[in-house]
Amino acid sequence: MPPCTTIVNKTTTEATLTRLTQQPCDTPLSKGQQLFQQLIKKIDGQRRQLRDWQHAIFLYEQKYASVYCALADTFNGHRTELVYQFDRAYFDAGLNMAEQNKLSEIICLMAGRLLMAKDAPAQLRDVFNRHSDVDFDTRSKKAGARVKEITESASDAEIEEECDWDDPELMLDLLRKQAEKKREQAKAAKAAAAQAGSGQKQQSGKKRAKEVKTEQEKKNISLSVRAIFRKLASALHPDKELDEGERVRKTALMQRVNVAYDKGDLLQLLELQLEIEQIDQQSLTSLNGERLLHYNQILTGQSAEIAVEINQTEQQFRLRFQIEANSLLSPAVLQALLEREIGLLKKDIKAALAELRHFKETSAVKVWLKSV
Repeated sequence: MPPCTTIVNKTTTEATLTRLTQQPCDTPLSKGQQLFQQLIKKIDGQRRQLRDWQHAIFLYEQKYASVYCALADTFNGHRTELVYQFDRAYFDAGLNMAEQNKLSEIICLMAGRLLMAKDAPAQLRDVFNRHSDVDFDTRSKKAGARVKEITESASDAEIEEECDWDDPELMLDLLRKQAEKKREQAKAAKAAAAQAGSGQKQQSGKKRAKEVKTEQEKKNISLSVRAIFRKLASALHPDKELDEGERVRKTALMQRVNVAYDKGDLLQLLELQLEIEQIDQQSLTSLNGERLLHYNQILTGQSAEIAVEINQTEQQFRLRFQIEANSLLSPAVLQALLEREIGLLKKDIKAALAELRHFKETSAVKVWLKSV
């Protein structure tokens, strides 16, 4: 999950937004103009929310990698040494068969969890296999098959690719691919159905007219964005500029124009027009008719797309760091959440050290098994 993939000049954006939403107090707004202003403000809020998520996740990832993972390695090291101590006690502590069986179950449980780490020592696998009826690799394959079955049931699709089902990031990537595959299949099925239906009896005039209208609206929306792009490209083309400094400035602006156009980002294109003074506030506040309708349709679509991106960003973060889906989460609480986990892990490390000292003598293991 790449952190902070969206880079925005916050000061410039907020200043441009203020200009986009200015309206002379003596000029009443039409319903379309009111919707235009509302959508601009809504999208700006959504942009800030997405930036907050990206920044908070970036900080979370940094601290997780530098602090939490180091502590986790220390904890796993202590637990691994304890497994070795239990393994020695199995043979040296004079245990009866019932006590040995009980200790074997504990060893397999502890070693199985530790072996989920990619850098787990080979010796740990040997210990697991010595105390288990089924070797670790076979058990992992069976567990992976169960996870795959559950995932396929939840996604209502068959997953053909191989995956390490214990790795959340690989699972996330596979689920993304699966979702994309389903979308492509649905699109292909829809196209095939449309082609098959073309040879059948003609649709009713009313239905056909509605389809023609929808197609025309989509075409007009695309033309609206393209028209703004062409105006900006004409004004900012760097090859027309003789001054080197101005050429560099226009190249940077043109890059922003291309990114916005590729995304169909009408709001960003309008902001760029204001920034280079290609349009003024009056031309925006006086928007009406078909062009205003098209703009509102585009902005409504943009708002829906950003909402989906915000949701996907949160869900991908939850899956990667195994955070419960029903727990309340927001960018503001991520650092506090990580600090809490770090605090708990530090307590676990202290407890693991105490256990290592306590079970240093194999006789202590025999005494302990009588109470568990």
